[in-house]
Amino acid sequence: MDSRESILYTNERGESIELGFYKNYIVTNFEEELPNNIITNKNANQDGETYINGIIEKRDIVIDGIFKYSDVLERKLKKVFNPKLSGKLIYKKIDYERHIDVNVISMPEIKNNLGNAKLSIELIACFPFWEDKEKVEYLAILTPKFKFPLIIPKNKGIVFGVKRAVLETEIENIGDVDCGFRVVFKAKNTVKNPFIKNNITGEIIKISNTMEKGDFI
Repeated sequence: MDSRESILYTNERGESIELGFYKNYIVTNFEEELPNNIITNKNANQDGETYINGIIEKRDIVIDGIFKYSDVLERKLKKVFNPKLSGKLIYKKIDYERHIDVNVISMPEIKNNLGNAKLSIELIACFPFWEDKEKVEYLAILTPKFKFPLIIPKNKGIVFGVKRAVLETEIENIGDVDCGFRVVFKAKNTVKNPFIKNNITGEIIKISNTMEKGDFI
């Protein structure tokens, strides 16, 4: 890892440690192993086998690093990377970050050599995919125009808000596998049977009810 990269680990208690070039804990090696389990089928008298599918197994992660030894830093490392606690690992770079849920396999291994300590942390991600920050797209939204100081032109009135003219948006999945999404309906006024439609597949998510102002589904 170079000076632009860092790793932040936060356990389920909210306790965190950041490892990076300018941190107390410096990363010297970051390794991942992601096995692909190949599923095949073989018929009688068949040469070879028929490929059925590939299944991604759990992701193994190993972080090696160094730090200037102290009892405080060793204690903090072992406290935060407690094998009894699950956590989230965040990889950060200047222009983006991604995260993955992990579990600690065993207590961090620490070797102290005259004040220069080495560390090794083994993690496992049962859901093996790194995820980007959640992206939000707004549809049917009002852009507020009301502001102070308030000046109302004579015989013209004022605009309090502008409704988005185009009620469509294109959502690109920049990842390597299919991913889901979440639709949130928030009523600004009374609305009957709101829905959202996938224009490519024709699939519709529809609320078979009337939403009142302030309702949130």
